[in-house]
Amino acid sequence: HYANLGQTKAKLEHRRMPDMSGDPFPHEAALPAVGEKPHQFAFDDLILIKTTSSAKGVKNIKKFWAPFLAELGNQVQVALSIDVTMENATMNAQHDWSSMPALGDFIYTATEDQKRKLHWHAEHHSPALRIMFKLLHEAAPHALLHVASEKDILKSYPSLAEAAAASANASKNRWPHPVGWGYNYASSLMAWKLLKARGLKFDHVWEFQDDVRFKKAQDLLDLVSENKASVDALLVPSKPGKVNQSHWFWTKAASKAYLDATWVPANHSTFSIEPSLLEAKNHEGQCERIRSEVWSTRTSSALLEKMHKWCAGENKCAWNEQFPQTVTTCEGLGISQMARLDLMQGGGGGGGLGYQEEVSLPQRLLESHLDCYIIQRELDAETMKNWAAHLNVSCKRVMFSDPVRPEPKDLEQSLEEGTLDPLYHSAKAGFLNITHLPARLIHEVGCKQAHEMVWHKIVQGASFDNRRWSAVFEADAIFRDDFAARSLELQEQAGSLQADMVFLGHCFEQCHEGIRLGQDVNIALSAHPRCTHGYLTSVTGAQRLIDQMTPLKHALDEQMMYAIQNGGLRAMSVCPPILRQSWQAMPAWNLSHHHDFNDQV
Repeated sequence: HYANLGQTKAKLEHRRMPDMSGDPFPHEAALPAVGEKPHQFAFDDLILIKTTSSAKGVKNIKKFWAPFLAELGNQVQVALSIDVTMENATMNAQHDWSSMPALGDFIYTATEDQKRKLHWHAEHHSPALRIMFKLLHEAAPHALLHVASEKDILKSYPSLAEAAAASANASKNRWPHPVGWGYNYASSLMAWKLLKARGLKFDHVWEFQDDVRFKKAQDLLDLVSENKASVDALLVPSKPGKVNQSHWFWTKAASKAYLDATWVPANHSTFSIEPSLLEAKNHEGQCERIRSEVWSTRTSSALLEKMHKWCAGENKCAWNEQFPQTVTTCEGLGISQMARLDLMQGGGGGGGLGYQEEVSLPQRLLESHLDCYIIQRELDAETMKNWAAHLNVSCKRVMFSDPVRPEPKDLEQSLEEGTLDPLYHSAKAGFLNITHLPARLIHEVGCKQAHEMVWHKIVQGASFDNRRWSAVFEADAIFRDDFAARSLELQEQAGSLQADMVFLGHCFEQCHEGIRLGQDVNIALSAHPRCTHGYLTSVTGAQRLIDQMTPLKHALDEQMMYAIQNGGLRAMSVCPPILRQSWQAMPAWNLSHHHDFNDQV
């Protein structure tokens, strides 16, 4: 370990051993000894919770999982897999964790060697590890604990290094993350193999990211029970769909062997697919790549064996939102959406949120449920950092979507397809003249298409809750300094709002008194809002936007306003707005209430 940190042997010999007084690491482990008859549980499935030794991970364990597991008791076998790799808390594009030593990849059995490793890691890298172990031991002493670091993951699955390099290349303008962020099935396989070696066998492994929530322990038991009859090898929280060649960030986030063994259609528009289409292979014998959300999964032991063989034995590894799904279909096993998704609330989708520290909120720390989409291209590290600083508290996930600038032939095709009205007219571009296309018209059509791409992502990513809200921001949005506090107040009210969308920023709107969001801010029924630089929409609202904005007859914000006034869309506006654009003057209410707009983004 010390050699990895560049320390000399002399320094190693004289270094003080860590203080082990007040030992937070338990002296007994829940794991039965080899050959010992295991406890008889209500189900033959393993519940595996994935987390990290970060502030975010500790928060999720402390606020939910520790008390939840205490309530659950010993009714089902529970294990927690903890990735101790330090997160990129500073969101620095040059950040890496090459100095992070291997921890050993073990199921905690309270040996002195294990405790010394954990003490050393907690002292030098992550004090949160001590807190996490203490919380879990006090609340759920029966839970099994698996611990590993990035070097342990790469030792077990060397081809993940190649896959991670591919994903880093795909996201070259984003700050880097540990391997476990995008390939967290690897540590699940490691935990499963260790438990199997100890004689513990399970029909299935239920995997939950640490930001998944249940209202009560019985809901988890009911979820397992309601899906017990399914013979499919993989159950996922969203409908499985095809990987898209051009519209998905992580299409090629994989090792070369995986890319050579699989294929992606050049272009298609359908996300969800019928099970009968899942086993299709092309003329070269490659099987099609499949994707889904993975914040909660149920995986059979047979599929786990196949996944391990693919990634460890055949060097075929890929991004976690396509790897288990594609292995399932390539091997002729079944995949489907799990039943009774209403029993839980979803987590972060792709990567584990515990890998990223959160920005503190002075007013109070609330948990966001928003997926946030930003329409912006060519992101440098500084811009990414600024966006994260604004949205890390307000959003559960932050995703980026490219803007669109159509060519004249694209507009002609839109006319033929009926998505662009031949009588198109807007206040600034005038009437459509296909022989003379002013830049303003191209901008307006591209604006609609960029927003529509996001609406489709919202609808396609929906699992069980059509009232779940997402936020959409344009690149030039400027945030009020208390945006995080006001947006979280708004999220508290969102469940009771009878609206398809909420304008966070707008122009030419007539503001009225409404529901108070704190400070001087209200939310009221929209009158005639314009501008689309920032708004919330539900899944139902996103579908209505797709329907109401097709064909496109006016500039996007004009057509939205007409749909609202005609009853096709139910909308509310935050008044005064908590977002503005650079051309909008600083409003008088902002000066009188001493709230500034942050212009960093």
